[in-house]
Amino acid sequence: HLDYCDNIRLDRRCDCKIHLWRDHPSQLSSPNHPFQTKIMQMILMQTCRRVIKRFSRHWLPDSKKTVIHTRINGYNLLVLANEEVGRAIHFGHNYESPETQYLQKVITKTSVCVDVGANVGYFTMLMAKKASFGKVYAFEPIPLNASLLRASAELNRLENIEIIESAVGASDGEVTLSQSTDSAYSSIRDTARKAVERVISVPITTLDNFVRQRSIHSIDVLKVDVEGAEGLVLMGSQELLGDIERRPNVVLMELFDENLSSYDANSSAIIDMMQAFGYTAFFVTDSAELVPFRVEALNKLYNVLFLAQEPPSNGQEI
Repeated sequence: HLDYCDNIRLDRRCDCKIHLWRDHPSQLSSPNHPFQTKIMQMILMQTCRRVIKRFSRHWLPDSKKTVIHTRINGYNLLVLANEEVGRAIHFGHNYESPETQYLQKVITKTSVCVDVGANVGYFTMLMAKKASFGKVYAFEPIPLNASLLRASAELNRLENIEIIESAVGASDGEVTLSQSTDSAYSSIRDTARKAVERVISVPITTLDNFVRQRSIHSIDVLKVDVEGAEGLVLMGSQELLGDIERRPNVVLMELFDENLSSYDANSSAIIDMMQAFGYTAFFVTDSAELVPFRVEALNKLYNVLFLAQEPPSNGQEI
């Protein structure tokens, strides 16, 4: 019966708090379906989801790396069920729903997408399924996550994904990465939000150099989730973001001051930087609609969506 739930998120990071009951198909024809029964069903489903997810920590403790094959949004995905992202996807059957729905609306068959900080590939697979005649470049520096990404691409028979085992930042070369016990919290600098499992050396590149080397004409959608290093990604993307013919039309970026402070940055400074490049900031509502950015929502809603403004018709600079 768990299949008959539609999810609405209260916790904007992990999508696990509340679920709306949807009638089983066999009940749709019933003329007198009691409202009280619906309420009880909803409460029961909420409780079941919470219990399953909470007890999954006992079945699959954080310290025990466990790969599970799951399906979501119509595609296969290999996740680490001992980590928060994997738990949300596998046990909650839902992850970042508003952003998911919005990207499903704006990505076309021929879109070129870049996923910086791809983790196990939730958004990478979503992009590749939608941009079936386009291209997806997924950056993921953690070897296990990159391997799961490749396997998921094979399971879905998606040949339009290129996985780059590299960090993205302000310069090219090598960098040390603090890999957390939960890999989604890993970053170039230790943000102290999770224990560090190990420190590894990984290649790093800039988006400007990558786009230039691959002769990528333009990018349609860019997603950046790098646990506080978002400012470094922007510093290495100034050529791309400053070119109105080549820059992404849509940029989805996680901004959380607790992470950004490790890089002597903050959300407001990142937003100002994007606005200087001609982008307008929005939040995505639970119904996948856009609402203008509001400062008071920062650090409550982590994902900020930026849309490129149209250049002035008189040819003047923005």
